[in-house]
Amino acid sequence: MSLTVTAREAIRSKDSNLLTQSMRFLKAHYRFFGIMIIVMLVLYPVIILLIVLGGVIGGY
Repeated sequence: MSLTVTAREAIRSKDSNLLTQSMRFLKAHYRFFGIMIIVMLVLYPVIILLIVLGGVIGGY
């Protein structure tokens, strides 16, 4: 089940266990995107550095 389906069902049935499960889905969602942002913040400077070095080496 997805976050929205689980949360909607938890609110509809007033089931706190189901709401807890939907919050775990939300936590996993933000953890995934947080890791992706960190990876991209590391990769961008490395890629830019390689492009600059390639331009400098290729220019001579």
